[in-house]
Amino acid sequence: SASATNVTSTANNTANVVAITVPAVGVAQVNDVTIAGTIEAGDNYSIVVNGTTFSYNLTATDTINTARDALISLINADAALPVTASANGLGVVRLTADATNFAIDTSYALVFNSSGLLSAINVAEVEILGYANGAADMDDAAANSPQITLDFGTVGEANGMTQFGAAFTPVFITQNGSQFGTFAGVTISENGLVTALFDNGETRPVYQIPLATFTNVNGLETRTGNAWNQTQFSGDYTLRVAGGGAAGTIVQSTLEQSTVDIGEEFTNMIVVQRAYASAAKIISTADAMLEQLLQVKR
Repeated sequence: SASATNVTSTANNTANVVAITVPAVGVAQVNDVTIAGTIEAGDNYSIVVNGTTFSYNLTATDTINTARDALISLINADAALPVTASANGLGVVRLTADATNFAIDTSYALVFNSSGLLSAINVAEVEILGYANGAADMDDAAANSPQITLDFGTVGEANGMTQFGAAFTPVFITQNGSQFGTFAGVTISENGLVTALFDNGETRPVYQIPLATFTNVNGLETRTGNAWNQTQFSGDYTLRVAGGGAAGTIVQSTLEQSTVDIGEEFTNMIVVQRAYASAAKIISTADAMLEQLLQVKR
């Protein structure tokens, strides 16, 4: 777009430098330059536009607006400059970059011959701007994404777009990209690799979950919530990749169950109960025998 560096003069003989670049298509950018200072005969005011200097020497009867109007006339008289000067208040010269028009190409993007094959291809790239979700514009700018390159095939050959008068079946389809996707979730493998999932079918690994192993796991200090603290008895931890060495594997979306064998524990409980009942029976029998002995003695 057209641009101007505007330097306002604060004293006599101060030049106002303005650089006008090639204007954008269909755009006329406006910049104001202010000339100021104490008016004295013989003072010179100048404006530099695109390297061309326009100067005016003041006379005893001149005012700021006299210098302004003179500079405007000088600038407008130079047909080579892409700018038009006009007055915009006391001592203010308004510079308007000349807008350029552009022609709209009305050619067909694809032209086919009577055989249904391409005879002309008039489009090569597609520019996409203003994504609602904030994605980068596809305009070939250095800070954005490149434009979409279109490959419709070869002119005169049936290796791309064709136009036939009857139904047909594509011979082959190749794809090297995908549509923009939003985050849909994560999945975790047995070796702890966290992979982000997107709704366009794309996946991307984002993190590796390490597992800590200890020389003496029995030396760990227990805490609530099935957590453990490292102690001097357990030794320092060693981070490992899940499934490697002494480290176990990671299973996602699972809840750790008790390591107790319920059947075995019930069996042990029954055995203990029977042993207790038997011991109680022996004590009861011994007590009855002792009672009988006491009765015989009497």
